[in-house]
Amino acid sequence: PLQSLWANNTVHLLGGVINSAGTTVSNGTTFTVGDGTQFAQFNAVSGAHFFSNGVNTALLISSNAWLTGLGTITAANGIVLTNGGHLSAGLATNGIGILTLNTVNGQNGAIIDVQISSLLGSAGLSWDLLNVNGTITNNTSGGINTNFLIRMDSMGQTLAYSPTAGYSLRIATF
Repeated sequence: PLQSLWANNTVHLLGGVINSAGTTVSNGTTFTVGDGTQFAQFNAVSGAHFFSNGVNTALLISSNAWLTGLGTITAANGIVLTNGGHLSAGLATNGIGILTLNTVNGQNGAIIDVQISSLLGSAGLSWDLLNVNGTITNNTSGGINTNFLIRMDSMGQTLAYSPTAGYSLRIATF
């Protein structure tokens, strides 16, 4: 079930799925997807999505939560992926598409999921593409660089893969 908590003008999607064709959050606070335990997903079905109007405004994707979709997502302080937070272009957790973001900041263990239906097609049609207009950064804690995990999923398809061929799939631009 979809759960929402309204406290002090904040919105938290604790669990469940929000499918949105256009979003504007302008209360100056961070919009949080997930409580770190149960599955939660913000799915940008299409259109433009804005999380703005404040110094501390961001879109925070918690552990076990997903940010998925098509269209453009802009957050004043970027999209923040925590350890175990997922980012994936395309509708739902297994669709293919192009998702445009302004800035992505990942913490150690943040996951970028890329679905692939063919090695011979093009970005956005045969595999996911993240188009980041700003930067993709990883959080450094105590001077230690952290890592994104990139997970590629063939979606159960048998890809026409040849071990002697070379493949180059652009999965992100930034």
